Amino acid sequence: MNKFTILFLTLFLALPVAMKANSTKDKKDDTRYLAGAVPEVDGKVVFSKEFQIPGMSQAQIYNTIMKWMDERLKENKNQESRIVFSDEAKGTIAGIGEEWIVFSSSALSLDRTLINYQITTTCKPGNCLIEVEKIRFTYRDTEKYKAEEWVTDKYALNKDKTKLIRGLAKWRRKTVDFADDIFMDAAVAFGAQDTRPRAEIKKKE
Repeated sequence: MNKFTILFLTLFLALPVAMKANSTKDKKDDTRYLAGAVPEVDGKVVFSKEFQIPGMSQAQIYNTIMKWMDERLKENKNQESRIVFSDEAKGTIAGIGEEWIVFSSSALSLDRTLINYQITTTCKPGNCLIEVEKIRFTYRDTEKYKAEEWVTDKYALNKDKTKLIRGLAKWRRKTVDFADDIFMDAAVAFGAQDTRPRAEIKKKE
């Protein structure tokens, strides 16, 4: 057996192992996107996060979240993103947002969707509740979807709720990530450490 034959056999036998390793590496862990990842209230998709901020008065929390929401919505640089209602006495602030969610991007292609949403905050002494709802998607200018009919458990998961439906997987993942990003933004405004990957933090900056 010559050297070339030995080399060929070595590469041939190693190929399945390498393919299996790559397959395992590329396989996504979707555990956090499975059942319950997109919460519903009375049939409507509502992402919510309650923050406990001991020692802060309602006025302090209100002013902090007002500044944060105004800056967050202005980042989108469009007229659709703005604060539309505020009541300092009740500690309530409401805004609407419109921004891009990018599924994938390369030098040759860009796959993204426009997302519209409503964000509401309720401030109390030592407490702040943030809710994101009325989520709508506009894809390729003409395709329009509601979160309730696109990324919920009913539509985006298989019957056993153990896997994401292939065609809707990217929508489900990115919608959950979008909500998490908003809540992390708010947490940072209250002084928490930003635990997002450094690449994501740098991108926002």
